[in-house]
Parts: sequence; structure tokens; C-alpha cells
Amino acid sequence: MTSLISTVQILICFQCLFFVGFLVFGKRLHHLANRHLLAILLVLGTQMSLNLLEVAWPAGIWPGFAVSLGFTYGPLLYAYTNSLAFQEHAQDRSAYKHAAPAFASITLFFTANLSVLWFAVGIFLSLGLYAIASYKLILKYRFILSETRSEYDQVALGWLSILLLMQIVLLAVNIVSVGLSFSGFQVIGAWAELFLFMGLLLFVNLIVFKGLQHPDLFAGVSAEDVAISGPAPAKALTQEEAQNLFEAIEVHMRNAQPFLNPGLTLKMLARQLMQTTRSTSQAINMVAGRNFSDYVNSHRIEFAKSLLLNDEESLSIMDVMLQSGFNTKSNFNRAFKHNTGLNPQAFRQTKS
Repeated sequence: MTSLISTVQILICFQCLFFVGFLVFGKRLHHLANRHLLAILLVLGTQMSLNLLEVAWPAGIWPGFAVSLGFTYGPLLYAYTNSLAFQEHAQDRSAYKHAAPAFASITLFFTANLSVLWFAVGIFLSLGLYAIASYKLILKYRFILSETRSEYDQVALGWLSILLLMQIVLLAVNIVSVGLSFSGFQVIGAWAELFLFMGLLLFVNLIVFKGLQHPDLFAGVSAEDVAISGPAPAKALTQEEAQNLFEAIEVHMRNAQPFLNPGLTLKMLARQLMQTTRSTSQAINMVAGRNFSDYVNSHRIEFAKSLLLNDEESLSIMDVMLQSGFNTKSNFNRAFKHNTGLNPQAFRQTKS
């Protein structure tokens, strides 16, 4: 079993080395998120190498460093999530302070006679808390997208949410593995450890392949987007001002039909109306009672309904979707059902 676990660790090392080379020599490090991804790969590859050295030379100093690296995964994943979601994170250097527990653990490992179990408990807590914090960042990011963009399925970081869930599962497996090993159930603990490393092998592939796609699609929400979606300023619109502006928005939506542009954003709409993004957002929220995405999609659905009811089957559902301003089928179907209670095909059949 030990040789099998070592084989998987060797595969992880080579995998990390390959992807590190791809990031460095592929000139992909201009994205901050990719630099954080590089750090995650370097730490994981280094820890797997130290684990292998510990098997070959148990009396070495490897265990202390290998254990301490476990404290860096949570902060690195949090920083990675932050840099994917928010543009202003590029100027945020405070994230480096989160590496302090790793340096403290190295000192404790060599100066205090503490069981490895105590370090394991600390790492488990760190991973769990940072996973929760990272998921909260994603929820905030999605809320901001809904307030500032008409369609955002492709950049909603759903894949990263799955990876965070996967991290929690691997964390649970790690807890079981350590618990069984310290309880004397060495064989079952070894199988759990093997499952853990195989999971890490899959985790690395997923985070690299999905992560490398995201920065090319979207650079994250801006500081302006964050401010628009935050608490209302002291000088907010009155109800009358909001109503007047909303009526102007409605006239513009009917006449110019900007919603037919799949990439419509709050900033674009505000510029067309010669209004600020903040006041445009407030008017939609206060009068329509919807966020920007839901409001724009409601106009798109009305347009799609007219195509479905008036056209004699010459347009496919996909054609209707594209002509109505949607560019993802999932968002079209979800918005259509939310507004009508039916899917597009069922709605088309109601005309007969």
C-alpha cells in the first residue's frame, strides 16, 4: 500500500511540474489568478516531494516543512478565488499575512514537542474556514454580477464552487485517514490516504483546466461594480426621482431594445441614458423591484414570447434564444420558466 501511495504522490509531483512549466513558459502569468494558481501547484508539488523524502529518509527534517505547508492551502485558495472574482484584488497585498500560521508552525515543530496530530487539527480548521470564506466571496461576486450584468452564466464561477465542495470532501477524507491511523486502524487509514491522494490528482487537473479558461473570459468585477452593489449612498434617489428615471429606462428599452445585446451591462445602459450607473441601478431596484439581470431578462423574455407566438415554426428555439439577446441555453430556459412558468417549447405549443 505504501508503494501505491508513493506512486500516486509521484504522479502528483510530475503533474504539478508539468502545469508549472505550462504556466511559466506559456507566458500566462500576466493574470494575477494564474500566479496564485502557480503558487498552489508549487506548494502541492513541494509537499508531495517532501512526503516522498520522508519515506526514504524518515530521520530528516522533511516532516516539519511538509506539515507546515498544509497551512498555506487555505489562504492560497482564498487569494485565488479573490483574484478571479475582483479586479481590485490586484492591489491587495494584505493576503500575504495569511501565510503567518505556516511560518509559526515550522517554528513550533522544531522548538516544541507537539504531536503531529495537533498540527493536523490546525490544518483541518484552516482549510475548512478558508473554504467557507472563499464560498462567501463567490456568493458576493454573483450578487454583484446580477446587479451589473445582464447575463453571466459563463463567468459565475460554478466550477470553483464545485472545487470548494471537493476540497471539503477531501478534507473529510483526510480527517478520517489521520483519525484511523492514530487509532491503530493502519490498513483502513492507508486506503483512506490513497483515496485522498487520488482525489488531489483529480483536483489539480480540474483547477488547472477550468482556471485557465476563466481569466480569458472575464477579468473580474471592478471596484465601481462593487460600489454600485453596496449600501445605498447618503444621497439616494427619492421615490419620485426613481419613478421618473425608471419610466425613461422603460421607454429606452422599448424603442432602442438594448436588451438584444447579450453583453449589455449596467454601465452601458447608464451611458445610453446619460445617467450614472448608481442612479440607474437604484431606479430599477426601487421601482421594478428586481436586480439588473432579472430586469433585462424580463424584456428579453417578452421579446422571445412574441417570436414564439407570432412565428410559424420557422425559427428554432435556439434561434429565438439568440435573437432575444441570450447566449446561453441554461440562462434562457431558467429565465423563461421564471417569467412564464413554462419552458419555451411548451409555451410555443400554447398558441395552438
